[in-house]
Amino acid sequence: MNPSLVPTGYASPCPVFSISPISLTQTSTLSLSATPQAGTDYIYTTAYYAKGTTWLPITLQGNSIYPGYSSAQTQGSLTPTILATLPLGTNYVVVWDWLWDSAAQCYKGPGLNACNTGEWRVQTFTLTSSTYAYSQSSYYAYSQAAYYVYSQAAYVTYSYSQSAYVTYTYSQAAYTGGGTNWVRTGNTGMLNGIWITFDKSGNLYASSSKYGMAVSHDHGVSWTPLNTGTLVNGPGGAPAAAGAAPIAAQTFGSLPNGGFASFVRTVDAVKTP
Repeated sequence: MNPSLVPTGYASPCPVFSISPISLTQTSTLSLSATPQAGTDYIYTTAYYAKGTTWLPITLQGNSIYPGYSSAQTQGSLTPTILATLPLGTNYVVVWDWLWDSAAQCYKGPGLNACNTGEWRVQTFTLTSSTYAYSQSSYYAYSQAAYYVYSQAAYVTYSYSQSAYVTYTYSQAAYTGGGTNWVRTGNTGMLNGIWITFDKSGNLYASSSKYGMAVSHDHGVSWTPLNTGTLVNGPGGAPAAAGAAPIAAQTFGSLPNGGFASFVRTVDAVKTP
């Protein structure tokens, strides 16, 4: 099909040159086809498309009866990569062919009916913008339940047992003060005849004939030295200072010499030594 308006200086494309489609988006492909006329007609296998003021080549595929020419139908295309470089609106593509005129004994190009000359056959096509039919529902069908099926039981499966982490073995006979069940709490850091007592506020005091006094405000877990050296208040170095006001029933008793004194407490009874 010929374009409605053939630009000046160019020949009509028919009956040789056709394109499809004549209107398309830049993401489509433009197909080119050139068919020889009856008689001896050779299609030039290099077509050109306009990009601004520049003509750029595109190769057509034919039988290559001569280098650069085909005597059979030739085909080519402008790919989306090429079309993306062209402006929207009207664009141009051209081909050439030589037809043998046996009467004039010469080859004539398109349009002019003159030996050894002619005009390029031109086709026009229209590029349009790509349009999107957008529907939010097509892309955003969201359900919280589909992504957030949460069960604490599925992730928290530990079973806590103190026995699994506290593996100390105690012997009641190793400590003085009675009670059926004993729990290790801390270490006084002392040795040599340790005496332990507590006051009305629940503070624990330890004294050693060699290392002085220490106090614990957290049930024997940690100890803070109060002095150093020999302490003689009370029998065996039992503390009787710092406002403790101990009584005999509050004294746990002495721990044996040697080694650092690990402090333990009974959770069910305290016997008076």
